[in-house]
Amino acid sequence: MRTATAPFRSQRPDLLTRNGRSCLLFGTAVFCTLALSEIGQAQDFSNLENAAKVEKLETLPAQDFKSPSAADIRSTRTYLPDRGVVIVEEADGTKKEEPYVILPILFKLDSDELLNAQSQLNLKKLAEFLKQPSLREARFCIEGHTSTEGTHEHNMDLSKRRSDRVFALLIGRFGVTPYHLHREGFGPDAPEVKPELTEQDRQRNRRVLVVREQ
Repeated sequence: MRTATAPFRSQRPDLLTRNGRSCLLFGTAVFCTLALSEIGQAQDFSNLENAAKVEKLETLPAQDFKSPSAADIRSTRTYLPDRGVVIVEEADGTKKEEPYVILPILFKLDSDELLNAQSQLNLKKLAEFLKQPSLREARFCIEGHTSTEGTHEHNMDLSKRRSDRVFALLIGRFGVTPYHLHREGFGPDAPEVKPELTEQDRQRNRRVLVVREQ
């Protein structure tokens, strides 16, 4: 006697956080295999070869949102994923266009520990890229981000811990010069998608970025 089975429905696992939820939540090797296959291929860091652009604005647009971690400089951040840049607008009228890439790594559930060897390998490849002689004067920020799901305090802490972990691994394990890097956790305060209405929106906002600031 044959037993009926539910149809297979493919979902794209969140590659970075899901506010601490990794592909382990999906409970099958199939989804994890898909995720690892995708991050194994997502290693094009060439956008970081583009230098940041700075200009002076004649007038300032209305502020969109303000990250508590950036309160002193009163900057606003607008992410343009189609172009791979973040527009940073300062209170003094300075506008910076900074290129970025999404870091292709996985974390363990609600943790700053990397999930697997492939994530370690992708960090190593990023380190090798950042150590190119052509980038020796460049500066980069490791940004941690979450969705709005969960408490603000927890999300801020998680994003900071994950950006701290990536920073520490790049320097301590893979030999990137500290001169090149700093890190910041934005929690849910610097989203790519706003307003955040759907699970797809939340997945896009859960990310770790490498942003070229100089």
